Amino acid sequence: MKDKIESLLYSVGAFEHYKGYSYFVQAVMLAAENPERLTDVCKQIYTPIAEANHTTLSNVNKDIRTLRDHFWNNGGKERIIEWTGCSAWEAQKPYPKEFIGIIVRVLENEKSQN
Repeated sequence: MKDKIESLLYSVGAFEHYKGYSYFVQAVMLAAENPERLTDVCKQIYTPIAEANHTTLSNVNKDIRTLRDHFWNNGGKERIIEWTGCSAWEAQKPYPKEFIGIIVRVLENEKSQN
């Protein structure tokens, strides 16, 4: 799964040198294990990531937002619209929890097609 997440990120130039990169990969993996975690992202996703990486919830959130912004500004906006079929993303970036959820859904769809 990690390889697929990285492939999606690489496709728009989001690479490992972004601190949020590893946090985002971890967040997607946690959400894919149990999608209900997306109902309480701070407690069920950001907290375990912060603890494992000896940082704060605020840093995890900020760094995932930075990665999302880079993704968004380098072709990710179009990819998200394509993946979701939702033109509402033309006007607004997804929140980090929505971004995580979208990637989880993309991975699930790929898995079910194989």
